[in-house]
Amino acid sequence: MGTGYVQVLSDSLSSNARSEAPLCNVYIESFDFMGYSEVSDWSGPMQANFTGQISAEQACDDVTAYFRLKQDDGTSYIATVTPALIKVDEYTWTFSTLI
Repeated sequence: MGTGYVQVLSDSLSSNARSEAPLCNVYIESFDFMGYSEVSDWSGPMQANFTGQISAEQACDDVTAYFRLKQDDGTSYIATVTPALIKVDEYTWTFSTLI
């Protein structure tokens, strides 16, 4: 008697902000892992859903965020996405993205 398919997933969470010229401070106010879902069926790839909020000081004119998922061994990235930032006020943005 078979037991079916079991998805074994592990994850860890870390975040950082990096500023490039012109210098400005960007703060990660929240960064939340919302869970996994299947892209198609049991044989297809999985996707992870993340949400969050960032804020920046007044000197920041154009803010862009991107996410990169690393391999288990930490030597390379397996996926990268640039989420759409939704402006909440002059210096605060929220995002929701799948990777």
